[in-house]
Amino acid sequence: MKTKSEREEEEKMRASLEEAYIFDPVTNSKITLEQAESGEWEVNEDEFWEMPEEDIRKFAFEEQKIEERALNLLRSSKQFLKTEPLSDDEIDVLESGKILSQYGDWSYNNIFKFNEGFILTPYVKYEYRVLMWLKIFDINGHYYFREKTKVEAFFDKIRMDDDIEINNYECYTFKKSYNVSKVGILIRKIAQFSGLEIEIKDENLFIISQKLVNKEDIIKFEKYCQYYIET
Repeated sequence: MKTKSEREEEEKMRASLEEAYIFDPVTNSKITLEQAESGEWEVNEDEFWEMPEEDIRKFAFEEQKIEERALNLLRSSKQFLKTEPLSDDEIDVLESGKILSQYGDWSYNNIFKFNEGFILTPYVKYEYRVLMWLKIFDINGHYYFREKTKVEAFFDKIRMDDDIEINNYECYTFKKSYNVSKVGILIRKIAQFSGLEIEIKDENLFIISQKLVNKEDIIKFEKYCQYYIET
């Protein structure tokens, strides 16, 4: 039985075949069917390479167009650099948290590194999303935040029982930090944006979007990353 990621790649492959070429996201290369069969093609060496708009318009599915336009923001950035796949230890760290482990079967693609961590696109619930992983310090705690339902928002006005009160996000405490004030500072800045799941687990801050990779969410992450660098 094929995995979710394998089915997604087959879908992309099928769409690309209509234009008689295949896009290889690992090497940022557009290759012909003959090159794919032979296993020999030139790798695009420009780490700031962007997919041309004329090529994006050739994709069969609108979701692919949205995704590639969003990824162009990362590909062209001088702050986020395309890098090697995560190590086994790094994957273990990701899987130790709730944000990805809750989905069970997941994979990832398009990983970019910057001074404070990584941005990657995990494949969950049949779509690629954007996840930012920041390295943080002086926390030693474990918290998970998701957007409140209307019912939760109503009752929180009455009882206010979260360890860290955020207007639009529900807080779940798995291990209380000795530096709760710093957790609050980190969370309140990113919680001004909607459509996210957020997790702090000791020296790691994970933020994942709740919909298909798109330019708006990447811009959110860029803004938060700049805030984090400046604090």
